[in-house]
Amino acid sequence: MKRRLSASIDEELLAAAERAVAEGRAPSVSALVEEALAERMAQVRRLEAAEELFAWIDREWGPMTEAERQAADVSISANTIQVRPDRGAPADGSGPSADIAA
Repeated sequence: MKRRLSASIDEELLAAAERAVAEGRAPSVSALVEEALAERMAQVRRLEAAEELFAWIDREWGPMTEAERQAADVSISANTIQVRPDRGAPADGSGPSADIAA
């Protein structure tokens, strides 16, 4: 079941959503908003599950040591695909991330 709602959205985001609909890249602004909210809520659930896992690990085996944290960082980095490794991030830190988790 769907419910109607009223929300305030940044003008630039709304204009981009309307362009996507006009160009046929989305069925409607409502569909885009629903998809974005669903993706965000899935991300929140994944983060909550990770927090629960880390809390369980801490309870079972105690907090990670610095060496374990560094090993985990290396493992995560090894499982990351660089989309454009030849291009660095902008100096001001803006722009999309160049890495996508595998």
